[in-house]
Amino acid sequence: MKYFKLMLAFCASLAVMFAAVYFISFFSDTGGEWYTSLKKPSFAPYGIIYEMGFFAAFAFAVISCAFTMMKKELRIFLAVWAGIIALSLLWPLTLFKWHSAYGALGISFAIIIGLTFLIHHYIKNTRELWLAIIPTTAWFVYIFAFNFGLCMLN
Repeated sequence: MKYFKLMLAFCASLAVMFAAVYFISFFSDTGGEWYTSLKKPSFAPYGIIYEMGFFAAFAFAVISCAFTMMKKELRIFLAVWAGIIALSLLWPLTLFKWHSAYGALGISFAIIIGLTFLIHHYIKNTRELWLAIIPTTAWFVYIFAFNFGLCMLN
């Protein structure tokens, strides 16, 4: 029964991840006129890199969410994960649809704060779960640096 619950939690998290990446792919218009006219930092991602980066970040988040669902004392952190996923969906809308680099910078900073909070509490409560958050945090630190570069150059 324990493994069934883990698989169910993993599948639910996986469904959310695929839906989120599918949603993000609609709004990551790196070929749009506004985005191509911007001065970008030298490390700016291009094309499908956004979707692949978000996919990898959410893949590790799925692992964390699945194990978080399994441990009753950690289930409170699902609300933080929901906030992080919501902000992750808002980020491409803010940058690519509404053309607000400063808004996207603030959103990416809020995501990093949320992930730092999760890492802090996962280190206290589990030995392995916080390791799955490191790649997700690394992606959003990269996104923050990219947004900061956009704000500084434009």
